[in-house]
Amino acid sequence: MNLQQAKEFAQEKIAAGFKPNGCTFAPDLNIKECCDMHDTLLRFLKEADISRHRADELFYEYMLENGRDFIAGLYWLFVRFQAAIGSTFGLVILFVFIVGVSLMFWLDAGSSGT
Repeated sequence: MNLQQAKEFAQEKIAAGFKPNGCTFAPDLNIKECCDMHDTLLRFLKEADISRHRADELFYEYMLENGRDFIAGLYWLFVRFQAAIGSTFGLVILFVFIVGVSLMFWLDAGSSGT
């Protein structure tokens, strides 16, 4: 399944009544459509005939398509970590850690430039 097919598959399921929950426990950052597609693919993996890993790759591709390079990387790590440990709580902890480290680097880079 390519990205266009995944978008169409998700749109069909949502139009038929499936209600994705978007970016669960994470800020939306204007990527709700990407998150909705990912949720839909995860819910219908067998019907879409794809793996969890492929659904995560398509999620990443969709965010890149929307110009969200840095966010795409963070969210991809987030969903892959969740797939590995199977826990949303662990996912939240990882996300907070990544954002914290990223902010420290960003603030440090900003202060050294003055």
